[in-house]
Amino acid sequence: MPIHFDPPNEDPPIPLPLHDGECNSAPNLSTLIPSFHPIDPKGSAAPQARRPKNDDDLFEDEPKFKKFIDAIVNLIKSILSDDAKLSAFTIKICTDLIDAYPSKNVMVVAEGVNHVAEFSGVEKRRAECPITFGSWGYTIYLFDGGRFDLQGVGGYRNWCFNGNYTRSGNHVDFSPRIADVPGSEAVYVCNAIKNGVEQSLFAYYKDWKTAGNGRLPDSHVTIKNPGTVLWEGNTWSGRFGDGNVFTCSVDKNGDKVPNGSIAGTSKNSFHGFTLRKDWPHVLYSTDGWAVTTLYYCI
Repeated sequence: MPIHFDPPNEDPPIPLPLHDGECNSAPNLSTLIPSFHPIDPKGSAAPQARRPKNDDDLFEDEPKFKKFIDAIVNLIKSILSDDAKLSAFTIKICTDLIDAYPSKNVMVVAEGVNHVAEFSGVEKRRAECPITFGSWGYTIYLFDGGRFDLQGVGGYRNWCFNGNYTRSGNHVDFSPRIADVPGSEAVYVCNAIKNGVEQSLFAYYKDWKTAGNGRLPDSHVTIKNPGTVLWEGNTWSGRFGDGNVFTCSVDKNGDKVPNGSIAGTSKNSFHGFTLRKDWPHVLYSTDGWAVTTLYYCI
């Protein structure tokens, strides 16, 4: 059982942004560890601080994983404070693994801290960080998407995560790290509402990287107006202005799977897409319509 250094009323930490080794509420590892070179927002770092990308067997290969953890332990051993050492340990694991696995999310949580993790494509490892008296154990999750609820005390020494996420307090929703996939077209499966009137539609983006932050789609097609369709357990098609027909078939329980998980199939007139459950949020607004994404197809 780890020792909790956090006072009970401490606010949960603000997690690290994707590919950013610094954070307002995170310890400055460059100050704590002279040899630590933080990863900058673009993802670059000094050679000695960076693991090779796509090191696919690092997490699966026991000797390599042990060597990876031992290197971090050796790097932070000069930190005198157990509190700071444990925080540096979780942050360094996150920054290194997020760089080594461009398509994965990372969660590190202390053993004994109550939590609920519902992840897809998940792999799990255990690691220990030596402290003044004994060691502190951690569970490391490497995964595609899903959700996580922290039910215990926060603080970087108790949890740290990195990837493509949306956070509300101690609840975190993760989507696949499509931000690290080359730009490609995407279709969002949506419902919209305006003054109590609803409709269902497909929203198309030539490059999914332009989606989000309220940006309007390059094209859209209405599936039903007024009213919404039952997406789950049914197949729906729509013809865009250029004549391209998009079809999606959401699984019957597609709305029950973790965010980021595959929830059905989809295709247009030329090729197939991977349909995944999105976390419901307003994708964009236009002419009084608030358009909420339910699934995305890439």
